[in-house]
Amino acid sequence: MPQKPKLLLIEDSEILSYTLTEMLNQAFEVSATNSAKKALTKISQLQPDIVLLDIMVEGPINGLMLLEKMKSMAELENTPVVMMSSIDEENKITKALEIGATDYIVKPFNFIHLFLKLKNLVSLKSKTVLDTQEKLLMKTDTTLTSMQVDFKRRFEKITDNLISTNDFSIKEIAQNLSMSVSTVERWSKKIYGLTPKEYIIDRKLLQAEIMLRQNSGNVKTVSYRLGFNSVAYFCKLFRRKFGITPGKISSRRVSLEAPVRD
Repeated sequence: MPQKPKLLLIEDSEILSYTLTEMLNQAFEVSATNSAKKALTKISQLQPDIVLLDIMVEGPINGLMLLEKMKSMAELENTPVVMMSSIDEENKITKALEIGATDYIVKPFNFIHLFLKLKNLVSLKSKTVLDTQEKLLMKTDTTLTSMQVDFKRRFEKITDNLISTNDFSIKEIAQNLSMSVSTVERWSKKIYGLTPKEYIIDRKLLQAEIMLRQNSGNVKTVSYRLGFNSVAYFCKLFRRKFGITPGKISSRRVSLEAPVRD
């Protein structure tokens, strides 16, 4: 029997935590906690494939603050984090996505939708990891040096913060890395097969595909959230990468089932 993906559930409501654990156990190995402190400890032990995080958690910090800490952890570098909350406010949703949440679900939510989103995100993570490994094998003829590994880690941390903006320059990235622009360009092309600008746009498009598939906004909203000034340009790049217009993904919906409330 294939091993279940590991899911870390951080939920303040004991009743909802129990309900979600029972429902998700069929497809995930669920580890639940209501505490931010315990969650940070569990991450190193569990090494989750996906995290489901409530905006209200036990302790001195809220879910958004915990999310910020989690996104700085190497263990969660490529791990999707889905926020959930009864707070349906545009600024909260935008803030969560800017920090690095993969999706934001408003309570009461549809369990079927949640289940499919989590399942799809884990599948996408696995596919992305495999694609990256294949690209590295195809585009590099030597193993990465320790300096290049360090560059990759720091470069990805910096560019992760640029996913939702169009206001960046390669010169600023190079300065943050204490490297010359030409060196950053050369190492980026060696490691990813892409220039720094192409890499950032590629990450934006991958995030856009997730957001549209998970119904996190319409095409215009998603394009602006990810820093594209032109919706037409965003649609052109999206179709070139995925072979489908973003509108077609955005229009796909799962039929409504019984909602889950906290």
